This record gives sequence, structure tokens and C-alpha cells, in this order.
Amino acid sequence: MTRTNDETFGSVLRRARLAADLTQEELAAALGVSMWTVSRLENGHLNPNVAWLEKMPMKVRQPVIRYLEGMLKAEQEKLRRLATPLPAVARRIARPTAAAPRPA
Repeated sequence: MTRTNDETFGSVLRRARLAADLTQEELAAALGVSMWTVSRLENGHLNPNVAWLEKMPMKVRQPVIRYLEGMLKAEQEKLRRLATPLPAVARRIARPTAAAPRPA
């Protein structure tokens, strides 16, 4: 299951569910939630619950976990870049400011 830039948790969940040949009703039963909850997850109207991830059938859970790991790595990379100052900014900060000319 390859990840695209516009992929969401819901689209990954839907694709994984279909690849596992499960209906929304079957996934809902495995998670202990209603079919409405699965539909809302797949449509991006509800955020996932960690407890649901633990209950997911392995065929569904693996692609979902890979997606979440990819999201985590991307966020960690963003934070790393923010923590590393840009070279030009670092030089500007390190460069002493020129003294103002003295009045004659």
C-alpha cells in the first residue's frame, strides 16, 4: 500500500478494509463500534481511537500503522528542520551589528 501526499487516515482505513475483504459492518463488529462510526472514520469526520487500533484485524491494522508511522516521521522531520536554524539566519544572528556613526 503506497502512500500519496493527499492520503488521509480515512482513505487508508477504507483501502485496508477493502483489501482485507471486510464490510464496514464486519470492521465495526471487530472494533466494537457501530457501522456509522466506521463510516465517519473513513470519511474523516471522526479521529481514530488508539483502543480501536488494537482491536483492528491484522490485515487492516498493518497498513494503518504504516500510514501513522509515516505521518509521525514526517512530523518529526518538520520539527527537526524547525530546530535547525537556516545558515543565513544563523550567520545574521552571529554577525555583530555595525556601530552607529558618532555625531561630530
